[in-house]
Amino acid sequence: MARKVRMSFLSVIASIVFLASIYHNLFRDEISVYYLRQPPVSDCSLININYAIREDVNHQSSRRVLLGPRLHLLRLNSITGLGGSQANRPEREYEVPELIRWNLVVYESLSTEKDVILFVKGLNNRQGKNREPREFRCVFGDDLINGVKTTVTTSLQEVFRCQRPELTSVSSSWGDEQRERIKISLEIPEEKRVVPSVAYYTSARKTPIQKEKSLVCACTMVYNVAKFLKEWVVYHSKIGVEKFILYDNDSDDDLEKVVEELVHEGHDVKTLFWIWPKTQEAGFSHCAIYAKDSCKWMIYIDVDEFVYSPSWINSSQPSNSMLKYLLPKDPQ
Repeated sequence: MARKVRMSFLSVIASIVFLASIYHNLFRDEISVYYLRQPPVSDCSLININYAIREDVNHQSSRRVLLGPRLHLLRLNSITGLGGSQANRPEREYEVPELIRWNLVVYESLSTEKDVILFVKGLNNRQGKNREPREFRCVFGDDLINGVKTTVTTSLQEVFRCQRPELTSVSSSWGDEQRERIKISLEIPEEKRVVPSVAYYTSARKTPIQKEKSLVCACTMVYNVAKFLKEWVVYHSKIGVEKFILYDNDSDDDLEKVVEELVHEGHDVKTLFWIWPKTQEAGFSHCAIYAKDSCKWMIYIDVDEFVYSPSWINSSQPSNSMLKYLLPKDPQ
């Protein structure tokens, strides 16, 4: 009996495989050709949104696709899927552009009063070996030919410094309401290519006027550490850290809620969104530049690290002057 059941089961499986093979051979060419073709421009409205993904809730047939170095939104009108008629299918085939790859991209920028800093993946890959700044030029604007180019002054790991451009010379293809978002990238003249970029140039950040800089600040990279953050902030506040800067690596826990609670309790905590993977050193370089006008000394540590000195062993209570006595004396 068991043998008959097994034989029947195998017969059913063999029949399914046989029918699937026939179906695949009959319809494979039609399906593959359909997907290799792109809808003609006349059948869709193309919106250039420069890497910003938008959702059109009023257009049910919208699709998101990546074309070349920019994201576009194709609103498909006549072609909505495999169910479309043969008459609506495009006759012209298009080459699929290469997508931006994480191993070579300008992913962030930061402007100061003197220069512009770019954060770039894929150029200085060897530890301790950096390419010469003269090998590169910064390009401001969407148009490589008409864009403004400036000298690169330093090249260290993923951090590149460029001379600031003349703002009146920089052109952008954006509308008037978005003029200030200017694409920025690196050109490699000898290789005759430009590094793909998702970064934009902005004017130097104006730091709010404050009476004096915080003596000691702490900067850290965080990812889903909300349940540990409060203990870390409270401890270091007790020993003298006055300001905390968190680089959020796309956390999906209750980080924002914990930060709000800490701020409500009187702690100076600021969060910066830093989604780039495996860029902790670059993030700390960004922090050093970002906080230079608000902090005199900066501690770079993780949330599972706590500063301690053997000289505190006889202290019965923490003091906000503990870190101060560990700092070098101000020459002034």
